[in-house]
Amino acid sequence: MKLKICGIRTQEMFYSCVKFSVDFLGFNFTPSSKRKINPAKALKFFENKNLNQIQTVAIFQNQNLDEIKNILKIFPAKILQFHGNEDINFLQEIKKNFPQKKIWKAFSIDQNFDFKILKKIDLCDSFLFDGKNPGSGQRILVDDLKKVTDFAGGMKKNFGVAGGVCTENIDFFKNNFPKTEFLDIASGVEKNQKFDFKLLEKIVYLMRKK
Repeated sequence: MKLKICGIRTQEMFYSCVKFSVDFLGFNFTPSSKRKINPAKALKFFENKNLNQIQTVAIFQNQNLDEIKNILKIFPAKILQFHGNEDINFLQEIKKNFPQKKIWKAFSIDQNFDFKILKKIDLCDSFLFDGKNPGSGQRILVDDLKKVTDFAGGMKKNFGVAGGVCTENIDFFKNNFPKTEFLDIASGVEKNQKFDFKLLEKIVYLMRKK
């Protein structure tokens, strides 16, 4: 199971993730997000690093194609993650314009989630199942998470899990959802809404212990 740290916005946070060889580094370019970052600032973190050797994820939400193009001209992320109401037509346009990039689509999961949506956007390389309020640290109910992971598994589709993942429950996710490709963590490495190196260190340890 891999680890994705989302909402990287300081040099300390970036270098800490690189130090621990975090699998995916997420940069949020959504204007309304409390973890947003300017693409030029994000690129500066890589001045002494090889951008091609790091799995970078650019996060968008309900942004138009021109805005996405302009951001990717500055910060050429490998993976494009969409958190809004992007439909199959929009994602097909993204794939047409960026054929070499992977596409991840995030979904807010509750008991009313429509599984048919997953089949309609099968072009995605991976799904991300998040809580009802992404970025808040709110967890998905276990029964709802089991339903969507079983469904995605039946589609043979890679998927990640987000929403309240932290030091206290990493073992739970590892033991109960072993087919999950990655855990996506944002608030789980924060204390008082600021990055905490010790929390990241502990999370990396828990993720990699046998």
